[in-house]
Amino acid sequence: MAEPAAYEDTDIRILLQLHNLAAVDPGKAVDAEDVAKILMIKPEELIHRLFNLVDRGYVASLQDRIGKKKFHLTGLGVIKIESLFS
Repeated sequence: MAEPAAYEDTDIRILLQLHNLAAVDPGKAVDAEDVAKILMIKPEELIHRLFNLVDRGYVASLQDRIGKKKFHLTGLGVIKIESLFS
């Protein structure tokens, strides 16, 4: 039973980091590898979690001009993070 809570904690850390990096719209999307370094998570694990957050509507993904995947919070993701502080 502790596993889902730990999984959710990591997801919150990811969302918080995207918020801290101001990745809140497509023009400010960030590379997953950069976020993985900051959070000290393997890039493969972070990408898996990011796509799970995409499926849940908290994060959006896009490709930049050279084809690299980037991620940013959606409006729902911003609301999720801001709800932690109210």
